[in-house]
Amino acid sequence: MSSIAVIIPFFARGPAVLARTVRTALVQRYVPVPLIIVVDDGSPQPAAIELAELTAEEMRHVRLIRQENRGPPFARNAGLDAVPDGVEWIALLDADDLWAPDHLARALSALGQGYDFYFTNHERQGDGFVHFTHCGFDPSPHPRLPGSDTLHAFDGDFFTSNLTRSPVGTSTVVYRKSILGSLRFVLFPWTWEDLMFWLEVASRTKRIAFDSSVMVQYDPGGIAGADGWRSLAELRRKLWYIQHFANVKARFRLTRAQAEIVDDTVRRHTEGFVVAVLGLLRHGTTPDLRVVRDFIRWRPQVVWTFLTLVSRHIGLQILGSRRQSARY
Repeated sequence: MSSIAVIIPFFARGPAVLARTVRTALVQRYVPVPLIIVVDDGSPQPAAIELAELTAEEMRHVRLIRQENRGPPFARNAGLDAVPDGVEWIALLDADDLWAPDHLARALSALGQGYDFYFTNHERQGDGFVHFTHCGFDPSPHPRLPGSDTLHAFDGDFFTSNLTRSPVGTSTVVYRKSILGSLRFVLFPWTWEDLMFWLEVASRTKRIAFDSSVMVQYDPGGIAGADGWRSLAELRRKLWYIQHFANVKARFRLTRAQAEIVDDTVRRHTEGFVVAVLGLLRHGTTPDLRVVRDFIRWRPQVVWTFLTLVSRHIGLQILGSRRQSARY
């Protein structure tokens, strides 16, 4: 039995790259061959078809679990529940992302120095979307670990760092099962369950390490918000953000500074929701009334925000008309 388990949730509507992803985990250098746990989350394109590309020898290290479609957190939790006794390290990997050959070796080098949780930098395939740069995470203030120029001990408030622009990418994470193995992904709301997981990690351990180099390639199709701010999908994202931060306030005892960060973020997403609704209406698209209803339920202040922005817009129009009339 390997000391490393890799959890891969899978859902695809057509040909995917699961076999290629699994192989990047199987050929990791300088570490034992990991146990790969693939969870087929009711995929229309079954994972078994994708895995048929692997050899019999490769499949000896793969365990396939099938379940009805329920979403990524359910799939990841099913994989975590299936991790056998004797596994020391758990790694997370999405089905369309790729590891560098020494990703696990670097992770275990850091974790072996007494750390419980590890992550690394990543980029989007083909576009140079480097995550640490994008989220404003600067590795330089964090002390380097012995024997490496890129491994660091996280020095600071990991919880606060993950409240908004988290430096952690799911497919980069490796952690110690004996300390964090009981953690599971929250099942509501239906997105950003990873952000809640990192907050739970921060509440359980301060021993966190990371690698500043890019060790994981993300599939470019996973970029959030690619369909623009004025879209029905953006309304759902804003709703999920509001639900996520409501859960944060319910689960954790926040400092005053952390509460201010949450409240400010919620205000910005509330305004963004209203702006998106107005943009849809202006372009002749009816917003999903169920999403609007749920948003009001979770954030009643959105009604006041809506009226404020509308009145401000009307006021600017009236002022503009008066200035235009004064020219003649």
